[in-house]
Amino acid sequence: MEADIHQTAGMVCIDCHYQNQVMGASDSSSSCLNCHEQARIEKQNLVAIKIQDTGYQYTSPSTGKRFNLPVMKHPAHEEFNKKVSCQACHARWSFYDESTHLIRIDHDDFDQFYKLSLDGSYEVNQVIASNLDFDGEWLEPSMSDKFTGDSEIGIWLKGYSQRRWDRIPLALSQNGIVEVTRPALSLYVSWIDSDETVHYDTIFPSRENELFLPYTPHTTGPAGLFYEERLRNFFGQDSLPVISNELPTD
Repeated sequence: MEADIHQTAGMVCIDCHYQNQVMGASDSSSSCLNCHEQARIEKQNLVAIKIQDTGYQYTSPSTGKRFNLPVMKHPAHEEFNKKVSCQACHARWSFYDESTHLIRIDHDDFDQFYKLSLDGSYEVNQVIASNLDFDGEWLEPSMSDKFTGDSEIGIWLKGYSQRRWDRIPLALSQNGIVEVTRPALSLYVSWIDSDETVHYDTIFPSRENELFLPYTPHTTGPAGLFYEERLRNFFGQDSLPVISNELPTD
């Protein structure tokens, strides 16, 4: 998997995302066009961007490094600029978690679950690793409630039917722009109690259509030879997926 072209060049986060656009800030006006569309560059007249003999050049306010700025010249930009987001063509890869499985187990028979001990939770890892170690301390299968902080019986394991990085999932935004997305609420829940009785076995939300949320993978690179195939496959579907403005509350 290739690294983002900006990261490879030596740029840092705040070169593209200014102070009012990071750490949960509400301003999300950062756009590739700010630095790569000639008309917008000239209109903004940013101090950090100067015209040189070789073209536009950006000087990082944070590091002082200088970067040449390629502007959009390919005919595809004229054709798709108002229809397709930049990342829909320029993202080299993206996460695609197909069917996330959340499994709660209240018992301490972890042998068949040991491969899930590294699912990203320190608490889960500690309980499973310690209880599978013959010399380890026996730990009650419990973890903290992330809302109250109280310790509750049972540990939650997480796995995926399929986790891919090559496919770029696309969907239409509410204003008709093709954007990169990630599935939302593609969850399957199971519960096995302390007596190893299965109460829930891969139950999932009841809904007619899969939900998608917008996602910006920071894996930018040249669009390459296959951007047309990516768009052709998307528009060739019988029914185009649409990004959800908000998640259901019921």
